[in-house]
Amino acid sequence: MTHAELNEAAHDKVFAKLTQLNRELRNILRDIETDTTCGLDADQMQVLYTSTYRQADIYNYIAKLIETNK
Repeated sequence: MTHAELNEAAHDKVFAKLTQLNRELRNILRDIETDTTCGLDADQMQVLYTSTYRQADIYNYIAKLIETNK
């Protein structure tokens, strides 16, 4: 695999993960707003949201590294 191919594959993988994480964040917020938290209390939902948001931050950082490595 060439450097360009590897960079493109990494880019695709990271942006797919970011899409998934953003969808999860929207779903968590929707669940909080509609009170459909599947038995989780408010603190647990906050932890879930915070950890998912943190993951998205990490993947955004990785995406920036990939973009600057072209």
